[in-house]
Amino acid sequence: MSEKDGEVDLRGGAAAKTRWAEPARAAADRMMGVSAELAGQETVMSVIGKNRVSDTVKAVDRAWRSLIANM
Repeated sequence: MSEKDGEVDLRGGAAAKTRWAEPARAAADRMMGVSAELAGQETVMSVIGKNRVSDTVKAVDRAWRSLIANM
């Protein structure tokens, strides 16, 4: 983990040597895709259940950040 804004560098070091860099990157990409998809759904569903969708987006974002932080 770098010191800059809590970023995680998966390009080398222990991640590359232990072969979990690619699965971790793929998992992070999937989580970002889910976050983006839910954010898009929030716009579409702004009239119906906006608060529930917003809470879901926040929960997915927290899960994604936790995944990255624990790598």
